[in-house]
Amino acid sequence: MEKEIIHFITPETRMKLFKIVYNEYWKRSREEKPKKKGARPIVNKALAKDLGVSPQTVKVWKAGRSKGSDECVLKLLEKALELRPEEALEVLREDLRKHKAIVEIMEAKHGFKKVGETPKKEVKEAPKKKPKPTTLKALRRR
Repeated sequence: MEKEIIHFITPETRMKLFKIVYNEYWKRSREEKPKKKGARPIVNKALAKDLGVSPQTVKVWKAGRSKGSDECVLKLLEKALELRPEEALEVLREDLRKHKAIVEIMEAKHGFKKVGETPKKEVKEAPKKKPKPTTLKALRRR
């Protein structure tokens, strides 16, 4: 997988990827062991083990207090693509559309017409010369 994409994934998209993976683990844990009254499935530990992170890291992600390191997000992305590829790709596409919109705004602001086109060169006008005074103005100055 291309590691370079991780640097461009926004914190919001990272959270969406986490939710995809977490919800899938939650669903699977409920199917494997039906919930007893008052019992909780051990989702955080299972997810942490599969991603190679600590259960505390999963808790912090779940609470939204951390965007995750690039290395952890790469593992999370790989897991999301493994579990729910269509949904994970759509989240990435949505993030890419946001980046594209920002780039288009910057292009418009700086005079670009199309992606890859060089900016328009501003033609500086020669400083305007003062017009010669009219005969009437010349007479008034005397």
